[in-house]
Amino acid sequence: MTTAVPTYKPETDQIHAAQTRLLYKSIPLALIFTLINAIILVAVQRGAVADQNLFLWLGLVIVILVFRATVSVAYQRSNSKQTASFHWARWFLFGTVLSGLSFGLAAVFLFPSEDIAHQSFLAFIIAGMCAAATSTLSYQRTPILAFLSLSLLPLALQFLVLEDTMSLSMGVMCLLFYIGVTSSALRMHKSTQQNIQLSIEATNREKALQESEERYRTIFESAPIGVVQYNDNGKIIACNSVMEKIIGARKKILLEMNILTDGLNDEMVRAVKQSLEGEMTNYRGSSDALWQGKNTPIRAFFKGTQSVGQHIIGGVGVFEDITENVRVEKMKNEFISTVSHELRTPLTAINGVLSLVNGGVVSLKSDKAVEILAIAKRNSDRLLLLINDLLEINKIGLSEIAFELQELEVMPFVHRVLQINSPYATEFGVRYEIAKCFDQVRVLADNNRLMQALSNLLSNAAKFSPRGSVINIYVEPVDNWVRIAIEDQGPGIEEEFKTKIFDKFTQSDSSNTRRNGGTGLGLSIAKAIIEKHKGQIGFTTEFGVGSTFYIDLPISTSKQ
Repeated sequence: MTTAVPTYKPETDQIHAAQTRLLYKSIPLALIFTLINAIILVAVQRGAVADQNLFLWLGLVIVILVFRATVSVAYQRSNSKQTASFHWARWFLFGTVLSGLSFGLAAVFLFPSEDIAHQSFLAFIIAGMCAAATSTLSYQRTPILAFLSLSLLPLALQFLVLEDTMSLSMGVMCLLFYIGVTSSALRMHKSTQQNIQLSIEATNREKALQESEERYRTIFESAPIGVVQYNDNGKIIACNSVMEKIIGARKKILLEMNILTDGLNDEMVRAVKQSLEGEMTNYRGSSDALWQGKNTPIRAFFKGTQSVGQHIIGGVGVFEDITENVRVEKMKNEFISTVSHELRTPLTAINGVLSLVNGGVVSLKSDKAVEILAIAKRNSDRLLLLINDLLEINKIGLSEIAFELQELEVMPFVHRVLQINSPYATEFGVRYEIAKCFDQVRVLADNNRLMQALSNLLSNAAKFSPRGSVINIYVEPVDNWVRIAIEDQGPGIEEEFKTKIFDKFTQSDSSNTRRNGGTGLGLSIAKAIIEKHKGQIGFTTEFGVGSTFYIDLPISTSKQ
């Protein structure tokens, strides 16, 4: 048969732990008081009670005091006062029971049967101990009830068994005192418990408030967007570190500002005013609308904050750095412009050819028809290439293309790529030449995909090099890599374009009047392919002189 272990609510545990702590806190004074009273009792009772009884009893009291002192020291050194309060309460109760029994034994063995003065003194000592115990043991019910019962009831019975009127009266008085002091102790216990509970509740509320403030502060500071809080006059009263970065001003400066009076943009000031009138408002523009230290594209939202009485007491502004959004929007617009141009030109040519044929201007059997149909074919191929590029970059990004890797010998592969791309070089009046070889080296690669990447680099070099120039190809080792570099004699790359050369839909000249066509996807596709091969792609350039694009691939370490 198993005994159910009682479960306690967290608040009950806290109250019990506080009560136990107060009980142990009172032990040193109680031990001193008990020892002094025991010594006085023994000294006074000598002559009226046998010395053997007196000293045996005093020895028992001292042993109990030592035991209680030892338990108290162990409790003070313990790291489990809070979690093991019920354990320590049981040890305290055990010591209290022993102490009560010692005074109950005093009422029996130190009671002079015929000396009313010494009887009264014994009763006085025990009553004094019980009165003192009400202030030190009333934190819990069981210890005080045990001590009072074990100390006073034996004394009352000792008086009641005597037949004289005085003894009977003393016995009745002892019982009345027991009832009175017990009632007082229970009231004190209840009052103390209520005070402890109120104190714990106050402490818990304060802790919960601190935790709530800490959570708010953490969220406020950790928010990935700028947050600013302002009062009903527009004065900034709080802001986070992201807000400092977006605006470009230190928190100390921001906290001295008033959005309504210091704001540098009427539209933003109007949005803040409307938020204080209960509206949800927004602003899109530049960060210099608040502070001229920085010109960051921003989007901001403003909302008034209300008190319990539904009165607006201020507001909160959320600021977002939309630099990347603006960049993407610009890139999208450039892409639309580029693709529109690339589509319009061949479609215009194809449409013109079809109009000539359909209108009967050109006979399908004439040489002119063959020529214009060839023009239409070239332009349809150009459209197909454009669409393929768009589909290709999307598939690579989504990892929808499976790469079939196998060992390739680099130099034969480079020769094949140059042979395939030679018509393209002829079209632009340039020539491909291998300037440096690295024989008998292999890489792990997808033949078709790697050829596509290298062809993109070769076609770019041909498009941007002057007619009659030579495009040099270098194949050489770089540490544990093999580098294939393509050196052109083109115009080079402008400084501001270097960081976005491999971005999608990017061209140094994205206008409709640019000299060379294309979607701006070639380098982006090449980069994606090389990275799938665990390689690297890069370039060096000198504006007005030329550029060198290179790919680095890890050399295969398998046995040849």
